[in-house]
Amino acid sequence: MLPPGVDDTVLTSAARQRGVAVSAGSRYFATEPPAAHLRIGFAATADHAELTEGARRLGATLEDLAPGRM
Repeated sequence: MLPPGVDDTVLTSAARQRGVAVSAGSRYFATEPPAAHLRIGFAATADHAELTEGARRLGATLEDLAPGRM
């Protein structure tokens, strides 16, 4: 679940600009989602270092969109 006020589609777009491919979670709910979510795939990552860097970039992106709410 994302912090209140963070739009999953905005975060998805911003993350992709930083080289992190995630999907807006709202696409995966049959009805209105209870909150904003992301869908994060990791099967295609090369190694632990790549996962760590992706998580760091995603966290930085979220911090830019929702300063102090993490």
